[in-house]
Formats: sequence, C-alpha cells, structure tokens
Amino acid sequence: MTKVLLIEDQTFTATLLQTVLRKAGFIVAHAKDGEKGLAAFSADRPDLVITDIELPKINGLEVIRTIQRLEPGFPIIALTGGGQTGMYSYLDQARDLGALEAFRKPVSAEQLLEGVQRCLDFNPPA
Repeated sequence: MTKVLLIEDQTFTATLLQTVLRKAGFIVAHAKDGEKGLAAFSADRPDLVITDIELPKINGLEVIRTIQRLEPGFPIIALTGGGQTGMYSYLDQARDLGALEAFRKPVSAEQLLEGVQRCLDFNPPA
C-alpha cells in the first residue's frame, strides 16, 4: 500500500485530509510541524509527502528544500491557505523548490486525489 506523510498543523484540516486519503486506500502518517515531519520522513520513508507551507518550527518550504536535497525528485504536494511575499506566492516557491503539485486551501477531495495520482505517476528524469 502507498504511504503518505501529511505535515499539517491545523487539526481540522489534518483530520479532513487524512479521512480523504484513507478512504482512497492510502496509509497516512501525520506530523504537526516541519521538524516532526522531517523526522518522520527519515524514520519511515513514505511514498509521497503532503505539506502545509505555513508550519511551526520548520516551515513547509524548508521541508520541501530538505527532502529534495536528500532525495531529488521525491513527490511532494504543497498546500497553503494564503501567503504572498510580494508578487511571488508561496505556491510558486514550493514548485520552484521541487513540489510537483501545489494547491491553495481549501482543496477539494477530487483535486487532492488527482494531484496525489499525478505525483505517484511521475517519473523524474534520470
């Protein structure tokens, strides 16, 4: 079965996303901040990471940067409820750092699952 690591600090959002993913047949691990997320990634390597960008301790952009440094091309989905730095959005930054998909919250179940499938089908160039 496919293992997904969800890094999300908002309990309500995390519960909703976990429910959608589990109903679709995924095994889901959850971390509440970037530091715990990176530890979970290292301890029990998932098949996919879904991370919020605005996280305590280590933000999601740094999570993406770190995972991509450890394993280039690793499938990551970034989520954010907002966030602009001037004209450059957090979602653009997440894509530039290696996230394959990036969505503004709230994300629909259909949109999330389609993004998950695209990430799992992705074959990075060798």
